[in-house]
Amino acid sequence: MIHHLVLLNDPSACAGRLAALAGACEAGHALWPVELGSFTALCGPDGVRFGFAGLGSQRPETCVVLGKAGRQREFEWAQFCLEASGLPVQGAGRRALRSDKLADALVFAATGVRQPRTVCAPRTALRRALPRLRDRLGPRVVGKAIGLTGRGVGVALIEGEADLEALLASTPGATQLLVQEYLPGRHDLRVWVVGGRAVSCHRRALVEGEFRSNARFGAVSQPFDPGWEVLSQCERIAAAWGNSVLAVDLLLDEDGPYFLETNTSANFAISPAAKEIAAAILALHPGDASAPAPCAPRLPFVIEDAERVVG
Repeated sequence: MIHHLVLLNDPSACAGRLAALAGACEAGHALWPVELGSFTALCGPDGVRFGFAGLGSQRPETCVVLGKAGRQREFEWAQFCLEASGLPVQGAGRRALRSDKLADALVFAATGVRQPRTVCAPRTALRRALPRLRDRLGPRVVGKAIGLTGRGVGVALIEGEADLEALLASTPGATQLLVQEYLPGRHDLRVWVVGGRAVSCHRRALVEGEFRSNARFGAVSQPFDPGWEVLSQCERIAAAWGNSVLAVDLLLDEDGPYFLETNTSANFAISPAAKEIAAAILALHPGDASAPAPCAPRLPFVIEDAERVVG
């Protein structure tokens, strides 16, 4: 029997993905779910030994990471202990379970893919800078709080001061925000890259009156073929991040793709290709994650303080 350790940082949020993995298990394979908070009980006193109590003499072949963004320090400790014991961790890499929209923008710039025009601004500068930002990026802009957990949280369409105030009030812990040009559309795409290879793409249709394409806002997913060029760009982005499992979100128009963000903890269980994604994750082997790219350059223009509005 081949066991796959599944490290969960939120069991309730991971139930669908865990079920998809279980459904993709072939004969002779089994999953061993472990909640992140219980993981330290399995580690030896030096933090490196790893006792696989409950499996007897069996040892997992791989570890799959599932969860929503957060608990980063705990996860990094768990990853260190696992890799020090010789157990490869899949679905991790330099990105782990972070949600970092600014880093996404930098990686897109480094890999040469197209993205919406983007400004990074400290919270304290936004009120003063908003008129000039709208002059530069358009009358409608998208604000994204940096460091929040995804699922559309901390993302808003800004058409005036009232929208900005609502976004700031809903994200009191965010010290920086991205402001991007608004690209209208009725759907976006999500591409799953596993082990350096694009294995699935689906189109998410927006509901009337909503610009976000998250499932929690009613978006409906269908399989979609964006073409090899888009898929190869997604693979290049995953390689730059150094992640063995990555979801890449983008818009596609007649001029080609605009890349929006990536996600290491997206719920593949709601994808039309959930079984194929789960099977690809379980088939990962050590070394399937690409090496991280060199440090990305700064964005073309960045708001640094209230006095220097747009550099």
